[in-house]
Amino acid sequence: MVSSLGWGIYNNDTRKNYFDIGYTDKERFNIYNTNDEADFYLFAEKDMPGVLNDYTLTTGRSYLLPKWAYGLCFGPNMREDQWDILNDAVHFRQAEVPCDVFWLEPQWMEKRYDFSTEKKFNSEKFAVEPYWEIDKYPKKLHNRLFIGKLRNMGYHLGLWLCEEYDLSITEEDLIAEREGRAQTNFVQTMPSDACDLAQQLVKDPQIFEVFGLREQHDEAELKLAIVANIERTLLSLGRGVAFLGREYPVEIGGETKTIDLLFYVVPLHRYLVMEVKTGKYEPADLGQLSGYLVMAEQSLNTPEDNPPIGVLICREHNRVLAKFHLERLGLPMGITDYEIKKILPTQAQLAKCYEDAEVQVARRRMHDV
Repeated sequence: MVSSLGWGIYNNDTRKNYFDIGYTDKERFNIYNTNDEADFYLFAEKDMPGVLNDYTLTTGRSYLLPKWAYGLCFGPNMREDQWDILNDAVHFRQAEVPCDVFWLEPQWMEKRYDFSTEKKFNSEKFAVEPYWEIDKYPKKLHNRLFIGKLRNMGYHLGLWLCEEYDLSITEEDLIAEREGRAQTNFVQTMPSDACDLAQQLVKDPQIFEVFGLREQHDEAELKLAIVANIERTLLSLGRGVAFLGREYPVEIGGETKTIDLLFYVVPLHRYLVMEVKTGKYEPADLGQLSGYLVMAEQSLNTPEDNPPIGVLICREHNRVLAKFHLERLGLPMGITDYEIKKILPTQAQLAKCYEDAEVQVARRRMHDV
Protein backbone atom coordinates (compact mmCIF):
# COMPACT_ATOMS: atom_id res chain seq x y z
CA MET A 1 0.00 0.00 0.00
CA VAL A 2 1.53 3.33 -1.12
CA SER A 3 0.19 6.81 -0.39
CA SER A 4 0.81 9.97 -2.42
CA LEU A 5 1.47 11.67 0.94
CA GLY A 6 4.87 9.99 1.20
CA TRP A 7 4.32 6.81 3.19
CA GLY A 8 3.87 3.15 2.40
CA ILE A 9 3.27 -0.17 4.17
CA TYR A 10 4.63 -3.52 3.01
CA ASN A 11 2.87 -6.58 4.45
CA ASN A 12 5.36 -9.44 4.08
CA ASP A 13 2.97 -12.39 4.10
CA THR A 14 2.05 -15.03 1.50
CA ARG A 15 -1.27 -15.91 3.15
CA LYS A 16 -4.61 -14.22 2.55
CA ASN A 17 -4.87 -10.74 4.10
CA TYR A 18 -7.34 -7.85 4.06
CA PHE A 19 -6.83 -4.10 3.80
CA ASP A 20 -9.54 -1.99 5.43
CA ILE A 21 -9.01 1.65 4.44
CA GLY A 22 -11.62 3.69 6.29
CA TYR A 23 -14.44 1.17 5.75
CA THR A 24 -15.18 0.19 9.34
CA ASP A 25 -13.54 3.30 10.80
CA LYS A 26 -12.95 6.41 8.71
CA GLU A 27 -10.01 7.40 10.91
CA ARG A 28 -8.17 4.07 10.73
CA PHE A 29 -6.30 1.95 8.24
CA ASN A 30 -6.56 -1.71 9.34
CA ILE A 31 -4.76 -4.76 8.00
CA TYR A 32 -6.00 -8.25 8.85
CA ASN A 33 -3.77 -11.31 8.35
CA THR A 34 -4.87 -14.93 8.43
CA ASN A 35 -1.36 -15.87 9.54
CA ASP A 36 -0.45 -15.82 13.24
CA GLU A 37 2.70 -13.80 12.69
CA ALA A 38 2.86 -10.22 11.43
CA ASP A 39 5.79 -8.83 9.44
CA PHE A 40 5.23 -5.19 8.42
CA TYR A 41 7.54 -2.55 6.97
CA LEU A 42 6.66 1.15 7.17
CA PHE A 43 8.33 3.53 4.71
CA ALA A 44 8.33 7.32 5.04
CA GLU A 45 9.73 9.60 2.33
CA LYS A 46 9.07 12.98 0.75
CA ASP A 47 7.09 11.55 -2.16
CA MET A 48 5.76 8.35 -3.71
CA PRO A 49 8.87 7.64 -5.86
CA GLY A 50 10.95 7.77 -2.67
CA VAL A 51 8.66 5.24 -0.97
CA LEU A 52 8.84 2.92 -3.98
CA ASN A 53 12.63 3.22 -3.98
CA ASP A 54 12.78 2.19 -0.29
CA TYR A 55 10.39 -0.70 -0.95
CA THR A 56 12.39 -2.12 -3.87
CA LEU A 57 15.64 -1.60 -1.94
CA THR A 58 14.20 -3.74 0.87
CA THR A 59 12.65 -6.49 -1.25
CA GLY A 60 15.11 -6.40 -4.17
CA ARG A 61 14.90 -4.58 -7.47
CA SER A 62 12.55 -6.17 -9.95
CA TYR A 63 14.08 -8.11 -12.80
CA LEU A 64 12.94 -7.36 -16.34
CA LEU A 65 10.87 -10.34 -17.43
CA PRO A 66 11.21 -11.85 -20.93
CA LYS A 67 8.74 -10.48 -23.48
CA TRP A 68 6.60 -13.63 -23.51
CA ALA A 69 5.88 -13.24 -19.77
CA TYR A 70 3.88 -10.08 -20.51
CA GLY A 71 1.59 -11.91 -22.94
CA LEU A 72 -1.71 -13.71 -22.35
CA CYS A 73 -1.47 -16.38 -19.63
CA PHE A 74 -4.01 -19.15 -19.14
CA GLY A 75 -4.49 -21.11 -15.92
CA PRO A 76 -6.41 -24.38 -16.45
CA ASN A 77 -8.73 -26.02 -13.95
CA MET A 78 -6.90 -27.72 -11.08
CA ARG A 79 -8.44 -31.09 -11.98
CA GLU A 80 -6.94 -31.10 -15.48
CA ASP A 81 -4.03 -33.32 -16.45
CA GLN A 82 -1.55 -33.08 -19.31
CA TRP A 83 -4.04 -34.36 -21.92
CA ASP A 84 -6.67 -31.77 -20.99
CA ILE A 85 -4.06 -29.00 -21.13
CA LEU A 86 -2.62 -30.15 -24.47
CA ASN A 87 -6.16 -30.30 -25.85
CA ASP A 88 -6.71 -26.67 -24.74
CA ALA A 89 -3.38 -25.70 -26.26
CA VAL A 90 -4.26 -27.20 -29.64
CA HIS A 91 -7.68 -25.50 -29.69
CA PHE A 92 -6.11 -22.14 -28.78
CA ARG A 93 -3.80 -22.36 -31.78
CA GLN A 94 -6.64 -23.44 -34.07
CA ALA A 95 -8.74 -20.49 -32.88
CA GLU A 96 -5.69 -18.18 -33.17
CA VAL A 97 -5.90 -17.19 -29.51
CA PRO A 98 -2.67 -15.24 -28.81
CA CYS A 99 -1.76 -17.21 -25.68
CA ASP A 100 1.90 -17.34 -24.61
CA VAL A 101 1.88 -19.09 -21.24
CA PHE A 102 0.06 -22.01 -19.62
CA TRP A 103 0.45 -21.96 -15.86
CA LEU A 104 -0.36 -24.83 -13.55
CA GLU A 105 -1.79 -24.57 -10.08
CA PRO A 106 -0.80 -27.07 -7.33
CA GLN A 107 -2.04 -30.06 -9.36
CA TRP A 108 1.43 -30.29 -10.92
CA MET A 109 2.93 -31.27 -7.54
CA GLU A 110 3.21 -34.87 -6.39
CA LYS A 111 2.06 -33.69 -2.95
CA ARG A 112 -0.81 -31.23 -3.16
CA TYR A 113 0.18 -27.79 -1.83
CA ASP A 114 3.72 -28.92 -1.12
CA PHE A 115 5.37 -26.19 0.98
CA SER A 116 8.76 -27.92 1.11
CA THR A 117 11.82 -27.18 -1.01
CA GLU A 118 11.73 -30.70 -2.53
CA LYS A 119 8.74 -30.38 -4.85
CA LYS A 120 8.28 -33.12 -7.47
CA PHE A 121 6.05 -33.42 -10.52
CA ASN A 122 2.87 -35.48 -10.23
CA SER A 123 3.89 -38.27 -12.63
CA GLU A 124 0.31 -39.60 -12.79
CA LYS A 125 -0.90 -36.34 -14.35
CA PHE A 126 2.22 -35.10 -16.14
CA ALA A 127 4.98 -36.98 -17.96
CA VAL A 128 8.26 -36.34 -16.15
CA GLU A 129 11.08 -34.92 -18.25
CA PRO A 130 13.91 -37.48 -17.87
CA TYR A 131 16.61 -34.94 -18.75
CA TRP A 132 15.69 -32.89 -15.68
CA GLU A 133 16.93 -35.67 -13.44
CA ILE A 134 20.41 -35.47 -14.95
CA ASP A 135 22.82 -33.10 -13.22
CA LYS A 136 23.91 -31.36 -16.41
CA TYR A 137 23.58 -27.88 -17.80
CA PRO A 138 21.72 -26.74 -19.80
CA LYS A 139 18.63 -28.90 -19.31
CA LYS A 140 17.00 -30.46 -22.39
CA LEU A 141 13.38 -31.11 -23.31
CA HIS A 142 11.95 -34.29 -24.83
CA ASN A 143 9.80 -33.23 -27.79
CA ARG A 144 7.32 -36.08 -27.27
CA LEU A 145 6.55 -35.33 -23.63
CA PHE A 146 4.28 -32.74 -22.05
CA ILE A 147 6.55 -29.71 -21.68
CA GLY A 148 8.31 -30.38 -24.98
CA LYS A 149 4.97 -30.55 -26.82
CA LEU A 150 3.88 -27.21 -25.31
CA ARG A 151 7.15 -25.61 -26.40
CA ASN A 152 6.76 -27.02 -29.91
CA MET A 153 3.42 -25.20 -30.14
CA GLY A 154 5.04 -21.96 -29.00
CA TYR A 155 3.91 -22.00 -25.35
CA HIS A 156 5.84 -21.45 -22.15
CA LEU A 157 4.98 -23.14 -18.86
CA GLY A 158 4.54 -21.47 -15.48
CA LEU A 159 4.19 -23.26 -12.13
CA TRP A 160 2.30 -22.15 -9.03
CA LEU A 161 4.63 -22.23 -6.03
CA CYS A 162 4.18 -22.20 -2.27
CA GLU A 163 6.80 -19.75 -1.02
CA GLU A 164 6.40 -19.79 2.74
CA TYR A 165 9.74 -21.58 3.00
CA ASP A 166 11.48 -18.46 1.65
CA LEU A 167 14.06 -17.35 4.21
CA SER A 168 14.69 -13.90 5.57
CA ILE A 169 18.16 -12.36 5.35
CA THR A 170 18.66 -13.09 9.06
CA GLU A 171 17.77 -16.77 8.57
CA GLU A 172 20.06 -17.01 5.54
CA ASP A 173 22.87 -15.48 7.62
CA LEU A 174 22.39 -18.05 10.41
CA ILE A 175 22.50 -20.95 7.95
CA ALA A 176 25.51 -19.50 6.17
CA GLU A 177 27.31 -19.02 9.48
CA ARG A 178 26.56 -22.58 10.56
CA GLU A 179 27.73 -24.04 7.25
CA GLY A 180 30.66 -21.65 6.85
CA ARG A 181 29.42 -20.39 3.47
CA ALA A 182 30.56 -17.09 2.06
CA GLN A 183 28.08 -14.59 0.65
CA THR A 184 28.13 -14.88 -3.15
CA ASN A 185 26.06 -14.45 -6.30
CA PHE A 186 27.31 -17.74 -7.78
CA VAL A 187 23.78 -19.17 -8.05
CA GLN A 188 22.73 -16.30 -10.33
CA THR A 189 25.92 -16.12 -12.41
CA MET A 190 27.18 -19.71 -12.79
CA PRO A 191 25.83 -23.13 -13.85
CA SER A 192 24.66 -25.24 -10.89
CA ASP A 193 27.48 -27.80 -11.06
CA ALA A 194 30.16 -25.08 -11.18
CA CYS A 195 28.40 -23.06 -8.47
CA ASP A 196 28.73 -25.83 -5.85
CA LEU A 197 32.45 -26.27 -6.43
CA ALA A 198 33.10 -22.53 -6.45
CA GLN A 199 31.25 -22.14 -3.14
CA GLN A 200 33.58 -24.69 -1.55
CA LEU A 201 36.58 -22.49 -2.34
CA VAL A 202 35.47 -19.65 -0.08
CA LYS A 203 34.46 -20.00 3.57
CA ASP A 204 33.10 -17.34 5.88
CA PRO A 205 34.76 -16.31 8.03
CA GLN A 206 38.34 -17.00 6.99
CA ILE A 207 40.21 -17.69 10.24
CA PHE A 208 43.93 -16.94 10.04
CA GLU A 209 46.71 -17.82 12.45
CA VAL A 210 49.20 -15.10 11.58
CA PHE A 211 52.86 -16.04 12.04
CA GLY A 212 55.47 -13.43 12.82
CA LEU A 213 53.31 -10.31 13.04
CA ARG A 214 54.61 -7.51 15.24
CA GLU A 215 52.37 -6.39 18.09
CA GLN A 216 52.43 -2.81 16.71
CA HIS A 217 51.94 -3.86 13.09
CA ASP A 218 50.84 -1.57 10.24
CA GLU A 219 48.26 -2.23 7.53
CA ALA A 220 50.82 -3.38 4.96
CA GLU A 221 52.19 -6.06 7.33
CA LEU A 222 48.69 -7.28 8.18
CA LYS A 223 47.71 -7.54 4.51
CA LEU A 224 50.91 -9.44 3.69
CA ALA A 225 50.22 -11.90 6.51
CA ILE A 226 46.59 -12.41 5.38
CA VAL A 227 47.64 -12.96 1.77
CA ALA A 228 50.16 -15.61 2.90
CA ASN A 229 47.41 -17.39 4.87
CA ILE A 230 45.01 -17.40 1.92
CA GLU A 231 47.73 -18.78 -0.33
CA ARG A 232 48.41 -21.68 2.05
CA THR A 233 44.68 -22.37 2.57
CA LEU A 234 43.83 -22.66 -1.13
CA LEU A 235 46.92 -24.64 -2.04
CA SER A 236 46.00 -27.15 0.66
CA LEU A 237 42.89 -28.04 -1.38
CA GLY A 238 45.04 -30.10 -3.76
CA ARG A 239 46.26 -30.11 -7.33
CA GLY A 240 43.00 -28.70 -8.68
CA VAL A 241 44.01 -25.16 -7.63
CA ALA A 242 47.14 -23.57 -9.12
CA PHE A 243 48.75 -20.49 -7.56
CA LEU A 244 49.87 -17.95 -10.17
CA GLY A 245 51.21 -15.17 -7.98
CA ARG A 246 50.83 -12.23 -5.62
CA GLU A 247 50.46 -8.66 -6.86
CA TYR A 248 49.86 -10.17 -10.28
CA PRO A 249 49.92 -7.52 -13.05
CA VAL A 250 47.17 -7.35 -15.69
CA GLU A 251 47.19 -4.81 -18.49
CA ILE A 252 44.57 -3.42 -20.86
CA GLY A 253 45.01 -0.43 -23.15
CA GLY A 254 48.38 0.45 -21.68
CA GLU A 255 47.01 0.60 -18.11
CA THR A 256 48.32 -1.91 -15.57
CA LYS A 257 46.63 -3.04 -12.35
CA THR A 258 47.88 -5.54 -9.78
CA ILE A 259 45.75 -8.35 -8.37
CA ASP A 260 46.44 -9.28 -4.74
CA LEU A 261 46.20 -13.03 -5.39
CA LEU A 262 45.60 -14.93 -8.62
CA PHE A 263 44.80 -18.65 -8.84
CA TYR A 264 43.56 -20.96 -11.57
CA VAL A 265 40.86 -23.51 -10.68
CA VAL A 266 41.38 -26.40 -13.06
CA PRO A 267 38.01 -28.24 -12.65
CA LEU A 268 36.13 -24.98 -13.35
CA HIS A 269 38.48 -23.69 -16.08
CA ARG A 270 38.34 -20.31 -14.36
CA TYR A 271 40.78 -17.83 -12.93
CA LEU A 272 40.18 -16.96 -9.27
CA VAL A 273 40.88 -13.31 -8.44
CA MET A 274 41.20 -12.40 -4.75
CA GLU A 275 41.32 -8.88 -3.37
CA VAL A 276 42.15 -8.26 0.30
CA LYS A 277 40.94 -5.25 2.30
CA THR A 278 42.06 -4.84 5.90
CA GLY A 279 39.14 -2.51 6.68
CA LYS A 280 35.34 -2.80 6.58
CA TYR A 281 33.53 -3.51 3.32
CA GLU A 282 32.78 -0.53 1.09
CA PRO A 283 30.62 -0.71 -2.08
CA ALA A 284 33.58 0.64 -4.10
CA ASP A 285 35.50 -2.54 -3.21
CA LEU A 286 33.21 -4.68 -5.38
CA GLY A 287 33.52 -2.12 -8.16
CA GLN A 288 37.29 -2.44 -8.03
CA LEU A 289 37.07 -6.24 -7.98
CA SER A 290 34.69 -6.32 -10.95
CA GLY A 291 37.16 -4.16 -12.88
CA TYR A 292 39.93 -6.66 -12.14
CA LEU A 293 37.70 -9.52 -13.34
CA VAL A 294 37.09 -7.78 -16.65
CA MET A 295 40.80 -7.10 -17.10
CA ALA A 296 41.71 -10.68 -16.18
CA GLU A 297 39.21 -12.12 -18.64
CA GLN A 298 40.36 -9.87 -21.47
CA SER A 299 44.10 -10.33 -20.90
CA LEU A 300 44.37 -13.90 -19.54
CA ASN A 301 41.43 -16.00 -20.76
CA THR A 302 41.74 -18.41 -23.66
CA PRO A 303 38.69 -19.59 -25.68
CA GLU A 304 38.53 -22.68 -23.42
CA ASP A 305 38.32 -20.65 -20.20
CA ASN A 306 35.14 -19.59 -18.42
CA PRO A 307 34.70 -16.09 -16.91
CA PRO A 308 36.87 -15.51 -13.81
CA ILE A 309 35.58 -15.65 -10.23
CA GLY A 310 36.21 -12.78 -7.82
CA VAL A 311 36.41 -13.00 -4.01
CA LEU A 312 36.68 -9.97 -1.75
CA ILE A 313 38.15 -10.60 1.72
CA CYS A 314 37.61 -7.84 4.29
CA ARG A 315 37.57 -7.33 8.05
CA GLU A 316 33.76 -7.28 8.19
CA HIS A 317 30.81 -6.54 5.92
CA ASN A 318 27.13 -5.67 6.20
CA ARG A 319 25.38 -8.73 4.76
CA VAL A 320 22.17 -6.88 3.87
CA LEU A 321 24.05 -4.20 1.94
CA ALA A 322 26.34 -6.74 0.29
CA LYS A 323 23.37 -8.92 -0.72
CA PHE A 324 21.83 -6.07 -2.72
CA HIS A 325 25.14 -5.17 -4.34
CA LEU A 326 25.96 -8.75 -5.36
CA GLU A 327 22.50 -9.35 -6.82
CA ARG A 328 22.96 -6.45 -9.21
CA LEU A 329 26.33 -7.56 -10.55
CA GLY A 330 26.52 -9.94 -13.49
CA LEU A 331 30.01 -11.24 -12.70
CA PRO A 332 30.53 -14.20 -10.30
CA MET A 333 31.74 -12.70 -7.03
CA GLY A 334 31.68 -13.35 -3.30
CA ILE A 335 32.50 -11.59 -0.05
CA THR A 336 33.99 -13.13 3.08
CA ASP A 337 35.31 -11.77 6.37
CA TYR A 338 38.57 -12.67 8.03
CA GLU A 339 39.41 -13.20 11.70
CA ILE A 340 42.85 -13.15 13.30
CA LYS A 341 42.55 -16.06 15.71
CA LYS A 342 46.05 -16.15 17.13
CA ILE A 343 49.25 -14.17 16.60
CA LEU A 344 52.12 -16.64 16.87
CA PRO A 345 55.70 -15.59 17.64
CA THR A 346 58.46 -15.73 15.05
CA GLN A 347 61.13 -18.42 15.14
CA ALA A 348 63.65 -15.85 16.39
CA GLN A 349 61.28 -14.83 19.18
CA LEU A 350 60.78 -18.48 20.14
CA ALA A 351 64.55 -19.08 20.19
CA LYS A 352 65.05 -16.04 22.44
CA CYS A 353 62.33 -17.28 24.80
CA TYR A 354 64.06 -20.67 25.02
CA GLU A 355 67.40 -18.97 25.72
CA ASP A 356 65.88 -16.81 28.47
CA ALA A 357 64.22 -19.86 30.02
CA GLU A 358 67.49 -21.80 30.01
CA VAL A 359 69.29 -18.86 31.67
CA GLN A 360 66.63 -18.66 34.39
CA VAL A 361 66.85 -22.41 35.02
CA ALA A 362 70.66 -22.20 35.26
CA ARG A 363 70.44 -19.30 37.72
CA ARG A 364 67.97 -21.21 39.92
CA ARG A 365 70.26 -24.21 39.99
CA MET A 366 73.23 -22.01 41.00
CA HIS A 367 71.08 -20.38 43.70
CA ASP A 368 70.02 -23.78 45.03
CA VAL A 369 73.64 -24.88 45.23
